[in-house]
Amino acid sequence: MRPSDRRRSRARIARLEALEPRELLSAMPAYDFWLDDHHLPATGLYADPNPAMADAHAATGLDQARAAYGFAGAGQTVAVIDTGIAYTHYALGGGYGPAYRVVGGWDFTKNTADAFDAGPYGSHGTHVAGIVGSDDSAHTGVAPEVDLVALRVFDDNGGGYFSWVEQALWWVHENQSAFENPITAVNLSLGTAYNSASIPSWAMLEGALAQLKADGIFVAVAAGNSFSQFNAPGLSYPAASPHVVPVGSVDASGMLSSFSQRHTRMIAAPGRAIMSTVPDYMGNYNGIHDDFARYSGTSMAAPYVAGASVLLREAYAFAGAGNVDQATLYNAMYSTADTFFDAATGQHYQRLNLQAALDAIMPADDYGSTAHTAHSMGTLTSSLSLAGHISRLDDADWFQFTAGSTGTTTVTINPNWNLVPQWHTQGFNATVGNGGNSISFNVVAGNTYRFGLTTADGLGHYQLHAGINGGAGARNPGSGTTAASQIGVHGAGVFYIDPYGNGHWGEGNLNFQFGNPGDTPIIGDWNGDGVDQIGVWRDGTFYLDSNGNGRWDPGVDRSIQFGGPDHRPIIGDWNGDGVSQIGVWRNGWFSLDMNGNGRWDAGVDQSFRFGSSDHTPIIGDFNGDGVSQIGVWRNGWFSLDMDGDGRWNSSVDQSIRFGRSDARPIIGDWNGDGVDQIGTWRNGWFSLHMKGDGQWDPSVDRSIRFGASDATPIIGAWSALGGQALQTAGLPSGTGAAATALSPTALAALADPAAPGLSVKHLQAFGQSRFAAADLIPKMFGTPRQDTLHLDAYAAGFGWFIDPTPGLDEEFEPAGSSGALLAVDSALAGRMDLLTVVSHELGHVLGLADLDPLAESLMGSTLQPGQRYRPGTAAHDAFFAALV
Repeated sequence: MRPSDRRRSRARIARLEALEPRELLSAMPAYDFWLDDHHLPATGLYADPNPAMADAHAATGLDQARAAYGFAGAGQTVAVIDTGIAYTHYALGGGYGPAYRVVGGWDFTKNTADAFDAGPYGSHGTHVAGIVGSDDSAHTGVAPEVDLVALRVFDDNGGGYFSWVEQALWWVHENQSAFENPITAVNLSLGTAYNSASIPSWAMLEGALAQLKADGIFVAVAAGNSFSQFNAPGLSYPAASPHVVPVGSVDASGMLSSFSQRHTRMIAAPGRAIMSTVPDYMGNYNGIHDDFARYSGTSMAAPYVAGASVLLREAYAFAGAGNVDQATLYNAMYSTADTFFDAATGQHYQRLNLQAALDAIMPADDYGSTAHTAHSMGTLTSSLSLAGHISRLDDADWFQFTAGSTGTTTVTINPNWNLVPQWHTQGFNATVGNGGNSISFNVVAGNTYRFGLTTADGLGHYQLHAGINGGAGARNPGSGTTAASQIGVHGAGVFYIDPYGNGHWGEGNLNFQFGNPGDTPIIGDWNGDGVDQIGVWRDGTFYLDSNGNGRWDPGVDRSIQFGGPDHRPIIGDWNGDGVSQIGVWRNGWFSLDMNGNGRWDAGVDQSFRFGSSDHTPIIGDFNGDGVSQIGVWRNGWFSLDMDGDGRWNSSVDQSIRFGRSDARPIIGDWNGDGVDQIGTWRNGWFSLHMKGDGQWDPSVDRSIRFGASDATPIIGAWSALGGQALQTAGLPSGTGAAATALSPTALAALADPAAPGLSVKHLQAFGQSRFAAADLIPKMFGTPRQDTLHLDAYAAGFGWFIDPTPGLDEEFEPAGSSGALLAVDSALAGRMDLLTVVSHELGHVLGLADLDPLAESLMGSTLQPGQRYRPGTAAHDAFFAALV
């Protein structure tokens, strides 16, 4: 019977729940066990809005572990032997059978295949199931992607027999491989009025429990809720069985709950006031299966540990461990648990620490995580190969090699598990191919190249192969690339860019202050280098950061008047030349500057009517021809002009439903195949649709949280910027935050691994880009004779870092340098001298006025190709004295 058939009066439900089950049903047959009263909510039927499940995850370290590894239980099934499961609950899959998360089960009280959690004494099994695997965003279970099996051994009166439990245990043995994903864990949140370290004489489950243990299945059992009755260490039965893992309950304080029975071999887990799923008849009884309530008991702690066993089994599988059984999982939990003292028994107990357990199982990082610590592959003459793994979602593996000949290098990986590769390069661009599994780039004999690998989604192992083909010749960095699009946001005049596309703000991310807070952000490849640059639109004027350094440079960057204040800016490559052109949209009309000269040329530029005034314009290369096409979006529908003729052709053009009506459309090449795909942005979440069929596929499509809900989403090809030396922050925010903003040309020169480096006398700490100026000033200068620190321009993701280099003499000449501290690249010559570079950056860090004129007056001339600067001159000392 379903919840829709069980519409009783609310008064009757409240009356029944207020009574003791044993008293109410004293005339019923004697059951072996009853539902324990501790599972009832202490403050009534209705849910406290506070997120107790989230509190539990924070206490066990699951939040940190999930952020690091992403394990969620996929590929396994947990059997819940209880009152059944209200599988209609949306957080448990909303249905029953192979197509749902509750994949099957059996009702041993009625001998039917339908194990629904019926009332009036139900809800216990549904609550337990939610702790194991609820996928609700606010009340997420331990393993939200695990499948569930419902085995009902409590009847409608809340009582059960061990014969039913025994049948259920043997059913698990016989059906452990009957589903798409094997049963790897069983939860038994039931017990008797018993307290001992050993089993009772009447124990009848030992044979079945021993069999499941031999099968390698993890069995978590509630320790019992009768400590106040016995006041001595011991366990209820079947928790006392040597073939199971007994689980006690701890409160939010981390100490044992007053009701929890206890023994030194148990694992303790959160079990007090846990918010989880309940059937509608235990909630607001409105016919919608979305209810939650707080229950307490070791019954709530046991499923937490059952879910934990699933995650640990995932970690062991990733680490390549074989023969993982209950003993393996129990030892991992017990050995990494937090030990605490219980004053009531004078003994120490072990409290689950999921983060520590998973950290102990997962393999250590194998290669350097930054360009500065890149693993050397040696000299690439024909091919090089190695094996590796991305064992954390924030892991990065960086490699470097020296080209043995001039030609084209292709680096290919063969990933497994859930690894979705993302590539990063230092100082050069690369073409992404093979579905994202390879990059190609031109190399010059004798030069060293660094590239990195991260994941856009899950963890995985890989085999990496690098090969070189001769005869391609050298290519200038930044020319003709194909790269997947990355995400970012804009707010209050600041661009926040995620060049790795992983949704995590940290090392390697970029931020630029460009324009005013009220400006509209625009993104495009203004210079044709294959990397997108930023810009803003204000009242009909486009302001384009043409050189990509994140600041406005008069005479270099472009300001274009095109359209009016009531237009909306649009950006695309209208002519296929690899450089973005501008355009505007108003009331369904697209006006495109086809030749990119910034003015309307009749007969050359084009105007198309496509959509209507209540649409939102979208631009992308939807057919992969290298030329942008137009489109519109409204109420979740994308209408795309596939053939680029500016009109709707029902036989060619596409209309796709994707996303909610209150979302914002986004367009990008999410997989690097040269064709743009659709997506949406809403409340800080990017939803990227990889296939374009309008159906959300969680195995392929991506959902990424990045930025605040009131920000504006931006999309661009920025992967080549990730880790580029010194390119990690833009203009100061005005709050004293440090910033660096050298041009890409200057960056390439300073980051040249063949150059000896850059040293500046008295410069003790040119700190990370987020240090406040007040913190930097006292660290900035030392005594004239103090050892100087080496200023290492490597791609660490935060900007300039200091690498202590003791032993330098008064002239600051590193061994073997012949007094040369900076080799001047020909592209840098004539543009700036060393002190101009340094003073410009110090001006940003200290929040002072631009110091370039001071530097130029002291130096008197710019550097020439091949010239090398040696510190220790009078001009050098005078400059820093004036700065102080």
